[in-house]
Amino acid sequence: MEAAVIMIVIFIWVIAFMLWFLFILGFYLAMFGFVITMLVVWILMLVDCLQREFPKSDDKTMWTLVIVLTGWIGALVYYITIKRPADHIRSIN
Repeated sequence: MEAAVIMIVIFIWVIAFMLWFLFILGFYLAMFGFVITMLVVWILMLVDCLQREFPKSDDKTMWTLVIVLTGWIGALVYYITIKRPADHIRSIN
């Protein structure tokens, strides 16, 4: 009887450890996916900024510096303020 209880306790601990391991693994895989996605967004917005014609040449320099210095946050701001409205206007025409 005592051996059966010990085996059940060990089994429960093994299952708990496996679930904890899978949770941690899933968390790190999700973070890795987020980092890769933000890196791709950053690169795409930087390329778009460098290829886009702005009304003033200072705008291109300013947006390039914003994207480079602030990373993915600057890339998202660029996407929301410059790229998305321009794509919307282009699709209407």
